[in-house]
Amino acid sequence: MTQNPSPSTATLLVGVEPDQSPTVLNAVAPLAAQLQARVVCVHVHTGRFITQRLPENLAEASPAISGSAHPDEQEVPFPQGLRDHLAEVFDPLQVSWEAREVEGDPAKALAQLAEELDANMIVVGTRRKGWRNRMEQFIDGSIAVSLSHRQGRPVLVVPQVANESGRLPWEG
Repeated sequence: MTQNPSPSTATLLVGVEPDQSPTVLNAVAPLAAQLQARVVCVHVHTGRFITQRLPENLAEASPAISGSAHPDEQEVPFPQGLRDHLAEVFDPLQVSWEAREVEGDPAKALAQLAEELDANMIVVGTRRKGWRNRMEQFIDGSIAVSLSHRQGRPVLVVPQVANESGRLPWEG
């Protein structure tokens, strides 16, 4: 449900991914409804990185792994299953939302889009449990930490899995 927001409408920018826990959207949907805010859901395609911003907001991108992109490669569309899930979450609450696909480093891409949209808040989920996700965070760093240290907008970090043990995720 995409509507043209009024200039005074608050904007919540939400980082989303296909296998994300429902806790992130379940936290955002009622908040957006209560604030009468529009939600811009952003899926960041990390296979390509922006290397240069050109005039008129065009971007030159390169593959994340040298030689992996074909010259005729098409734009990566927003995942249809994720778009359908967003409609299931936001439409019943009559929340105005849109889906966007961007490329590059997730923290930088979210911060850039938040600036362009003058978003009131950026919402992201924590990393999922598991060895692979811990390694990704070790190598790439935390998107939430990067956002909170490198731009001035509020960042809401939603736990994707309740931690009943009381231990921090990196404690095992």
